[in-house]
Amino acid sequence: MTICRYDTPGVYSSGKDGQLALLDEPHEYHAVRSTVELTTEKSADGETTAVPRLLVVRTSGEEFAQRPGQPNDLERRTCEPFRPEPYVQEPPQPLPAGK
Repeated sequence: MTICRYDTPGVYSSGKDGQLALLDEPHEYHAVRSTVELTTEKSADGETTAVPRLLVVRTSGEEFAQRPGQPNDLERRTCEPFRPEPYVQEPPQPLPAGK
């Protein structure tokens, strides 16, 4: 299963010091591939079910990583067709003081 995350201007990220910081140049999208399996094993809270449920067993963005000298075409081809429209491309205007 592939998950695409779409960033818009105004995206914040947690810095090395733990503080939130506005990203200077957010990426338009990020792709991550997860491997899932059906399981009836106990869940993390100890519950069991007779009906198999999906369990994520591995997550990696490695195959979407940009290689030196190569465009990140796989990520673009995977995510761009599903990009929401309208896609916010400019940060929103700041609110007036007191709002």
